[in-house]
Amino acid sequence: MANPDSKRLVDLSHVIEHGMVTYKGLPAPHICDYWTREHSAAFYDDGSTFQIGRIDMVANTGTYLDSPFHRFADGQDLAALDLGRLAGLPGIVVRSDEMAVDARAFEGRDLSGKAVLVNTGWDRHWRADAYYHDHPFLTRDAARLLVESGAAPAFDAGREGRGVGMAEKDDVKRYALEWVDRNEGRLSEFCAEIWRYAEPAWREYRSARAY
Repeated sequence: MANPDSKRLVDLSHVIEHGMVTYKGLPAPHICDYWTREHSAAFYDDGSTFQIGRIDMVANTGTYLDSPFHRFADGQDLAALDLGRLAGLPGIVVRSDEMAVDARAFEGRDLSGKAVLVNTGWDRHWRADAYYHDHPFLTRDAARLLVESGAAPAFDAGREGRGVGMAEKDDVKRYALEWVDRNEGRLSEFCAEIWRYAEPAWREYRSARAY
């Protein structure tokens, strides 16, 4: 068993609250009781109660993960993504105060197989109007470096922009997806290999060596 003191889990997601807006034009989440404790008390004669919550929201709410299917009809959806490449990864934080975060921010760093968290400080605008306008973005060269380094990047600012920002972000996604297309055969063989091992977690035994 792994030493529980050897790793630290950090939750970077925003708390989803009733009525909060992630993107203007998308409906806010509706969070309420489906069954209240007062209602459930009628089912028991010993004073026991329970609560069942209800949450109605669109997928792009709060801190979330985009899958290729979001932009491409024949792309993988969330259920098809390999969890071994999304969870339990070693992480590295790259801090930048530039509006256009380019490849220089990542040069000289060991990025392979790591979750690369780009901290621009833009989260200071969360739940404020400024969050939606003229936010930082990755340049095409930065995206190319991250993909070719085998990194798994995450960003602390909104995705949609305008002007050059929108063009750059479209190039970022396009380059990443083109890389997946070029390596589809190798990736499929790799996933099949891990699946054949039938091990409870990718970190174990042959799966870990394969990664």
